[in-house]
Amino acid sequence: MQRPLSCRKRGRGRRAYKGVGVGPPAGPSQGKMPADTHAATPDAVDAAIMRVLGAEQAARGEVQRCAAAAEQMRQNARTQSRQIAERAAERVARVHRAVDASIHARIDALERQRRALLEPSAAGADEPKRIASALDRLAAELGDGSA
Repeated sequence: MQRPLSCRKRGRGRRAYKGVGVGPPAGPSQGKMPADTHAATPDAVDAAIMRVLGAEQAARGEVQRCAAAAEQMRQNARTQSRQIAERAAERVARVHRAVDASIHARIDALERQRRALLEPSAAGADEPKRIASALDRLAAELGDGSA
């Protein structure tokens, strides 16, 4: 018959109980019981069994608490990891937008320069006339100097 768990002692760590192998090693009579030791009473045996069962249940409870704490740590780590990934994704998207805006601004500037170079300007409209006039003056000078 198993006794209720309320009988167990509370506490942590190893307990030293008389006759349970805790203490200094036995001398030459190791493994032999002293002659004056009386057999344990049934109540003492029941109490020792209850202590062992209580310790076992306490250990199981501690293992369950540790498992629950580890699960909570794992969930916290996953949440933190997810938050870090979200922030990183936001930062990457922000950098992409900034780079895209910079690239588009540069493309627009180059396009304006291209249009300005291809567009006939006011100075460029009379340029053939100026070249012809300069060539005429040059020919006149050369013609005068060689004649």
